[in-house]
Amino acid sequence: MRLQLRTKLFLNLNSKIILSILGEKKKKKRPQQYAMFLFASSLFVFLAACSLVSAQNCGTSRRRPWRSLSCSEQDAYLDAAQRLKATGLWDELVRVHFESGDWGHEVPMFLLWHRWYVFIFERELQRVSGSCLTVPYWDWERRSSFETVFHEDTFGSIDVRGCVRDGIAAGWSVAENGRCLLRDFDYRMEISSDVEIVNRITNSDEFRVFAPNLEGAPHTNLHSWVGGPMRDRWAPDGS
Repeated sequence: MRLQLRTKLFLNLNSKIILSILGEKKKKKRPQQYAMFLFASSLFVFLAACSLVSAQNCGTSRRRPWRSLSCSEQDAYLDAAQRLKATGLWDELVRVHFESGDWGHEVPMFLLWHRWYVFIFERELQRVSGSCLTVPYWDWERRSSFETVFHEDTFGSIDVRGCVRDGIAAGWSVAENGRCLLRDFDYRMEISSDVEIVNRITNSDEFRVFAPNLEGAPHTNLHSWVGGPMRDRWAPDGS
């Protein structure tokens, strides 16, 4: 089974259309261009969401931290992830993220593009599971949450080579090169605290300042901290 063509076209081509409104990202952008971007992006997301057919009518999603899920809820999510991997859609979504390249990163539409991307991922999980589960989040500012995420019974621990050896990702390979799913945790790197994040957001008076602050840290720093494919555009492979 393949990802719906209109979904894949939206993820890739809509980015090109929006950027054509803004012009090349390295050029100086005027305030009215940002307004056009926000309007056009919202319109595209609305139209695409209306056309997306889902097997479940789950309503509004409520994100919850992984640690707050019950054992049965965690098992249901892990089972859905394995089912999605088995269909080949997981790898295709990983490839879509890679192919997005500069269209969905280091540009004003970074947040919008990834919100839609997670929305599509969640809908596919709901479809293969036949339930209204939602994508949880890892509250990484709580260091204690590390053990519940990278655990042998959940998303997997690593062997001496750094390859994931157990959990749902045991035996998974990277779509980029077919090698083992690698995690290379950089324990020397400082991860932004929740206070730092709030300060970074509240001290950004303009979107062009806020966006790179958010994408650069904590977003990019956390990718680098986990390591492996999480350090590049193949990141969904390492999640």
